[in-house]
Amino acid sequence: MNTWSYIALIGLTVCLGVIHAQSSKQTSCSFGAPRSMKIGPSRRGFAMNTKNVRLFSEQEDERTIRGTVNQAITRLNQGDVSAFSDFWDEDADYVGVDGKLTKGRSHIQNLFRQMGKSGAGQQTATIEQIRFITPKLATVDGSWTVTGVRDDNGKELPAIKGRGFELVQKKNGSWKFIATREMVIFGGS
Repeated sequence: MNTWSYIALIGLTVCLGVIHAQSSKQTSCSFGAPRSMKIGPSRRGFAMNTKNVRLFSEQEDERTIRGTVNQAITRLNQGDVSAFSDFWDEDADYVGVDGKLTKGRSHIQNLFRQMGKSGAGQQTATIEQIRFITPKLATVDGSWTVTGVRDDNGKELPAIKGRGFELVQKKNGSWKFIATREMVIFGGS
């Protein structure tokens, strides 16, 4: 089987996976088929509901975004600031809990490099919501906890809890952080 045969099989599998959808907003899986085509087999292929395809795409993108966040945190906890090259857009910006705006991936990377040297601790995060503004732009809301931070005398400080808001954008097939806003939670959990 050549490459195009595999692609055709994958396309057919996707079409069959959403064939149960029934709505007036239908399109075709085959090239050039009309939007008004009914669900089911035809001379030109199978029709499907575009809403289901969008939902499938959002679910895949949400899994990818969640994976990106997890990989970024894991690598940053290990002191690997090269994660910024893989996950942050070149023109990204970051506002930390101190309220300072840092613009540009290289400046953000330097900021985190300095934080890593000062024993900034380990971060865990929980993504509570991903909301797609467009198919290529999404917000990520979540909470985080940093443990293991030490004061100037080496004494471990209590855990720091906060919230994070990320704006991510899909460019060239990859999701990148373009804006991050961090805030500390005071007097609560």
